[in-house]
Amino acid sequence: MPDRRQDRAIPPSQAASLSLARRFPAKVHAAIQKALADPALRQQLLDRGAEPVPQSSAAFAQFVRAEYERWGTLVKRSGASVD
Repeated sequence: MPDRRQDRAIPPSQAASLSLARRFPAKVHAAIQKALADPALRQQLLDRGAEPVPQSSAAFAQFVRAEYERWGTLVKRSGASVD
């Protein structure tokens, strides 16, 4: 029977990718916060009907979860479906 332990090992290239993936969201978040602090960009977003709300990643994740629950409940109650 072949030894399957090697099949489960994470190659060094993937291990590096996993490490970078944990740091990447923080960099994206910082760049977005910096962009939203620009009054010209903020005005462009407002002119297009978007209200920029700078917030932490945790607060945004909580918002998304709450919206998922809110809209998911409404869609289930409505009986809507994708055909």
